[in-house]
Amino acid sequence: MKNPSLRRPGTSIRIFCLGRHYHIQQVGFSLVLIILLSGGCCPKIDHFLAYEPVPVHISPENISFTDQFYKENQIGASVQRVAAFANPVEKVHNDTLYKIRNRDHHLTAYYLESEVPAMDRTVLISNQFTNKKDQKIVVDTRPIWILVPTQKLYPNQHRPPRKLSHFVCYSIRQSGGGSTEPVRLRDEFGPHSPVSVGRPMYLCNPATKFHNHRKFRPYNKRDHLVWYQVEEEFQQQVKLENQMDSLKLDLRKISWLGVPSTKKELDPTTPQENP
Repeated sequence: MKNPSLRRPGTSIRIFCLGRHYHIQQVGFSLVLIILLSGGCCPKIDHFLAYEPVPVHISPENISFTDQFYKENQIGASVQRVAAFANPVEKVHNDTLYKIRNRDHHLTAYYLESEVPAMDRTVLISNQFTNKKDQKIVVDTRPIWILVPTQKLYPNQHRPPRKLSHFVCYSIRQSGGGSTEPVRLRDEFGPHSPVSVGRPMYLCNPATKFHNHRKFRPYNKRDHLVWYQVEEEFQQQVKLENQMDSLKLDLRKISWLGVPSTKKELDPTTPQENP
């Protein structure tokens, strides 16, 4: 987001964010700061690089959640096994560097099983790979993953993550494809070879999770993640801890790149049956 210059009260300020211009009426210096710091127009979450582990099953845990697809009623689901572990990652794309905001933010993806029927929902996403324009995608609204904030204990022990939301993720059935240009990535495990980004695979909504009589609310409801397919062989052992479990994982490859995104719904009340 480009920093606007502050002018006298009563003038308009233009903010550029994700390909859109926002005009905010400046009433006073303090009010403008409140508007800018509220995170109203841009995602404030990091990019993430997800590593697929050797299959690890856990004792099934029952949870429920609400998100922007399921606002009225809690959706019950069973957490079955680990899908991925994700580090925050620094990305260089089109000569633009996207730095890591919080190095203590890590995520563990768990597969979900639920009785939600297969339904399609059409949404618009916008991020750096859509050239900062709205891209139409069709999402299967059966939840497939839950992303759980995680403390990484080994290697390089981190503090527990603060102000990191849970996310519920859905498979993208139709999209306009991915980026055609390679990106350079660097995370805690070092720099990686330039990778080509494939098509978008999953859309993740910020979610409220209910587990063991506790309620975990999202910190920013505008933050979404879209996971794009990437491939690179990689081996690393990690130890981690979160609300679900303490785990030791043997990571075997890089599989997905999570990109901060915004989302608009086109048909929030009329999902279509999934053929």
